[in-house]
Amino acid sequence: MHPSTSEPRNLLFPRLTAYGFAIGGAVHLIAFMLVGAGIRLYGAGYPTWRHVVMASVDELIAWIGFRHPAWLFVALPLWIAEQIIVNGVRVEPIVVTCAVIGLAWERRRHGRSRA
Repeated sequence: MHPSTSEPRNLLFPRLTAYGFAIGGAVHLIAFMLVGAGIRLYGAGYPTWRHVVMASVDELIAWIGFRHPAWLFVALPLWIAEQIIVNGVRVEPIVVTCAVIGLAWERRRHGRSRA
């Protein structure tokens, strides 16, 4: 069981979500470091400071996914809203929306198995 909830640590969707955001954070960190070498992975219009912010946000969401999976129901919709406002509807918010649906399904299934 997870130390702060009654959820087992082996739930699939929180771990997949956490790993995905950890990778996303690493990509933003690498992109930030490459800017110093004159390489812009996200194009010239992407602000350098945004890489630092998004790396931090992504790593925070990864931590939430590993340590407090129930908090993902707050963190992920906020992340989705930010992404749609800033970038429009693209693949990333759609994938994360699917993760939220998977989290809900898995939590419901877990709840039924305990009843």
